Amino acid sequence: MGWAQLTSITAYIDFARDFYTGADASPATISEFDQHDFVRQFSQEFRLNGEVGGVQWLAGAYYSWDKVRSYTPGSLRDFLGADVLIHSIQTTQSGAVFGQVKVPITPTLTAVAGLRGTYEERSYAGGSIFYISGTDILDPFLPATFLAETIHDANLSWHAGLNWNPDARNLLYLSAAESTKSGGFFNGISTASEALAPYKPEHLTDFEAGWKSQLFGRALMLDTSVFYYDYHDYQAQTFTNVGAVSLIKLANIHEAEIYGADIAMDWRPVDGLTLHGGVGLLHSWLGSFAYTVACGACAQIEPSGNKMPDAPDISFEGLIRYEHPLTSGFVGALQFSAHYEDFNYKESLNTPFLSSPAAWVMDARAEVFTPGRGWEVAVWVKNLANHLYPIQVTDDGDSIGYRMFNNPRTYGITLSHHFD
Repeated sequence: MGWAQLTSITAYIDFARDFYTGADASPATISEFDQHDFVRQFSQEFRLNGEVGGVQWLAGAYYSWDKVRSYTPGSLRDFLGADVLIHSIQTTQSGAVFGQVKVPITPTLTAVAGLRGTYEERSYAGGSIFYISGTDILDPFLPATFLAETIHDANLSWHAGLNWNPDARNLLYLSAAESTKSGGFFNGISTASEALAPYKPEHLTDFEAGWKSQLFGRALMLDTSVFYYDYHDYQAQTFTNVGAVSLIKLANIHEAEIYGADIAMDWRPVDGLTLHGGVGLLHSWLGSFAYTVACGACAQIEPSGNKMPDAPDISFEGLIRYEHPLTSGFVGALQFSAHYEDFNYKESLNTPFLSSPAAWVMDARAEVFTPGRGWEVAVWVKNLANHLYPIQVTDDGDSIGYRMFNNPRTYGITLSHHFD
């Protein structure tokens, strides 16, 4: 097309997975599950973009359909004397139209604005069926649960911003946006059908300002930003009663916010040497919310002031890399990197034992490669100090839970070839 460019993206996924988990992390058979998931998904997107009078524009449409079927037999033999079958089918259809314009106001100042309208329909049918352990006889004390429901959501997302380039090496920007994250259904074990009720969409309004610069003949690159995120119906993991037990499941918290700052630096002081560093500062806040622990009629209110899950106050990343020619046609490189995260909670109640301590993780790498990186051989070590810390922690309110840790020290050799 002479006046615009048309882009079409078509995707199809047919996926299946099976895995076995002992959620109680104990020798007893308290909550063990053999999960089977089957996923089919189709999506189609059309985009049309062009330029008129210096104004760059883009318009498009998107459609997706997916179906997820789950089939999970499990055993609660040493807890409730029962076996369970958790089953569900979820089908989602989503359609959207969108557009964006980029308008030059002056030779150095540009305005950007975009709009997206989305409609989504999601249906769920599923629940849990309980049997006396080791038999196919329905458990008389644990009634089956079931929910068949369809939820709909129509929303309008937008973004707007100003980009100012006072010269070729500096960019200052200011932006604002509003977006929506889809609602959905809980798909775990339940002994009360009410626990299968859907959670609502999450709405986010964010503001950001930043400065990007290239200094000292572009040897030093800086990227700084400050931001503020305002959430409504924030989706978070909270304790929710599911009848005979309580579980951590996704639910909504009416109000939440984050504000902070990021600064990153890339510096090449001499040929072959690269230094990278980045620091993130974060403050998070949750409004008050209701939760339940091991009691169907004892909903409690958690007061406002808790921190968001996985939101450390301080984070840091750093890298040192040096490259040098070895012989004709080969280059050698040494690299060391480190990552730090401050103490952070793993769920919204900010329970002390459901948290992760401050942690450093360091990696090292040595490699030889050909110019243009056609061939490369590397020796590497990840988590040099073998420092282990929880990355996911859960508890169901009945002294049953587990912790998942980061990967231990890992080392290896990689031989690779990069194709043009």
